Amino acid sequence: MWAVPRADLRLLTSDEGVGRYTFNNHVIEHRFCRTCGSNPYAEDVATDGERSAYVNIRCLEGIDIAAIPTIEFDGRSM
Repeated sequence: MWAVPRADLRLLTSDEGVGRYTFNNHVIEHRFCRTCGSNPYAEDVATDGERSAYVNIRCLEGIDIAAIPTIEFDGRSM
């Protein structure tokens, strides 16, 4: 996932075929393709402050996933 300001996210297709769902605290609205089920992005549902979008970079064309630097995170130890 790649976080960007929601105002900077530009969709190239209509939003009509995109479903939405939330779970747990309902603070992130996950988007999915109603045809294939892929999850291309999500966005926070905050009404105050700057909203963020979280892009699944595996859904972007021309991205070399192996070239993306990753950071190990041990959330279990928190």
